[in-house]
Amino acid sequence: MGTMKRLLAALASAATLLAGAPLELAAQEKAPIRMLIPSGPGSTLDIIGRLVGERLSQQSGRPVIVDNKAGASGIIAYDMVAKSPPDGLTITAVQAGFVSNRFLFKATNYDVFKDFAPIAMVARSPMILVARSEFPASDIASLRSLSKSRPESLTYGSLNGANQMNVELVRKLLDIEMRNVPYRAAGQALTDMLAGAIDTQLLVYGTAAPLLRSGKLKAFVVLSKDRLGALPQVPSATDIGLGGEVLSWAGFVAAAGTPEPIASQLHATINQVAQEPAVRERMIEMGFEPFVMGRPDIITYMQRETQVYERVAKELGIRPE
Repeated sequence: MGTMKRLLAALASAATLLAGAPLELAAQEKAPIRMLIPSGPGSTLDIIGRLVGERLSQQSGRPVIVDNKAGASGIIAYDMVAKSPPDGLTITAVQAGFVSNRFLFKATNYDVFKDFAPIAMVARSPMILVARSEFPASDIASLRSLSKSRPESLTYGSLNGANQMNVELVRKLLDIEMRNVPYRAAGQALTDMLAGAIDTQLLVYGTAAPLLRSGKLKAFVVLSKDRLGALPQVPSATDIGLGGEVLSWAGFVAAAGTPEPIASQLHATINQVAQEPAVRERMIEMGFEPFVMGRPDIITYMQRETQVYERVAKELGIRPE
């Protein structure tokens, strides 16, 4: 092929990408995209993943198969994608545990920055420390006093991983004595808290919001930089001296080595999906802020998150087990 023909072919290919043509991932023209979810059905990440997956299927003209692979703080799902063919046909939803696992679990057998290609970031929401409405403490001071009067008897439910690290950091900052009760699923921990089996839990604000509005839960601190307009009386991360925010976030990655055109197509399509009015509205209803960024910025964001959890692990004396 002559130089001019090669140039025209390259320009035609670029024009197709810029025009937003249907995704053409890998060699199989209509092969399904498999989206792993590292948590159980009904979890926040599951809802976001299915919301994005449905519209991704419609936009790409490909089936999107959502596959829940809960357990081991997401390590099962992340490892499967790291070892999958780099063809863009297998992706996984990711959250904070994706970057914090290596500070907690010796079983973490992947490298966030070597084994994955960033695809998209879609949403974020602050975390909030809550208890059932009948719980005797009503603010940080009374929670601290109660914990001192009943050492080792107060409990919090966590999913291990980033969730446990965040609670431990808050507990240390507020000088509160609470014992961890590990759970595999956030929904079960929430059910137990409402029933009085455990005392507190660090929840995604979107999960807690309807229960706070209905009076079933009370809040002690929201881990956003500023207080929330809906909860002006609840202290923020700044108020308690955290020096930063603790956010739940949701994004997607594929295997390292995924060709740049394929990763870029996925990125562009998922970003477009995340900014659709219906999708944005649903995320906001869930208490999430739609949150998109470029692929290089995703790497920077995850590097920053990794540094935060590394510092927390050192401050709390946490070692992988």
